[in-house]
Amino acid sequence: DSLDSLLATLHARLQSADARSMLHAAPRGRIRLQVDDEAFVLDLTQPDAAAERIARRVADAEEPRADVTISISGPDLSLLMQRRLSPFAALMQRRLKLSGGVK
Repeated sequence: DSLDSLLATLHARLQSADARSMLHAAPRGRIRLQVDDEAFVLDLTQPDAAAERIARRVADAEEPRADVTISISGPDLSLLMQRRLSPFAALMQRRLKLSGGVK
C-alpha cells in the first residue's frame, strides 16, 4: 500500500539529524494529510517526540484539531512522490487542496 510506504519513508527520514534540526526551526502546529478516506497527522508541536508520534495514521475520533489540512487522492499523491506531478500544478488543477491556517 502506497500510504504505508509513505508513512515508513517519513518515519525513516525523521530519524536523521538534518530532519530533526529542520523540525526545531519549523513553525509549531498540526498538519492533517487527508488521502482518500485515510488521514495522517504531522504533529509539529513537539519536535523532540519519536517519529511515530510526529507522523501517524489517525481515525477521526482520536485526532486533535489540525491547523492545516492537505487533501489529495491516493493516485495523485503517488504521482507527487514520483515527481511526475508538480505541487504547483496539483494546486492549480485542484488536485491538491489546502485549508485552515495556510500562510
